[in-house]
Amino acid sequence: KDRVVLAVPGGSTPKLFFHKLSKIQLDWNRVLIIPTDERFVPETSDLSNAGFIRSTLLQNCAMEAKILTFFKPSIPIEELAWHISNELRTILPIDICILGMGLDMHTASIFPDSDRLDDALDLNTSNVLIPIKSSSINEMRLTLTARVLREASELHLLITGPDKKTALNYALQSKDDWHSAPVRSILFSDTALKIHYAN
Repeated sequence: KDRVVLAVPGGSTPKLFFHKLSKIQLDWNRVLIIPTDERFVPETSDLSNAGFIRSTLLQNCAMEAKILTFFKPSIPIEELAWHISNELRTILPIDICILGMGLDMHTASIFPDSDRLDDALDLNTSNVLIPIKSSSINEMRLTLTARVLREASELHLLITGPDKKTALNYALQSKDDWHSAPVRSILFSDTALKIHYAN
């Protein structure tokens, strides 16, 4: 395969991992990086996942990797989601998908109180990337759907700290009720999931 699609999260958890990964010698010119989700903010914002990925992962050996970003200021978010979805369909499925999890058991930007939670979790949806918002986040976001995440060839979940370990253990107690714990859509998928935990 000429190209490898690597999906990665934002947030503080993967920072050290990205630094270490960037120093590994790989054929980075074959790697296309996509965010699992993105805030509808420019890359210059401290909240931008693409900006975070550029500053922490696209360094050292990994400078040759390419990134597909999910923000264009001149395009309304609904229209942007449509355009990027069409682009994503030409490169899917994801080869390696790395995800994080919040204390509320969200993953990517699939939050329990999201306005489009049903769409995000629907495994029969044709949607690839959807705009999403919730009362627990301050800005509109774009997120890959659970279907797209679950169809990755490899799935990895990064969590750190005892509080997230407790949340993960709670999520693992049931395969049902994805709405209250969206991370379950990943924990109980057909793709084997590797969980990486550190204090």
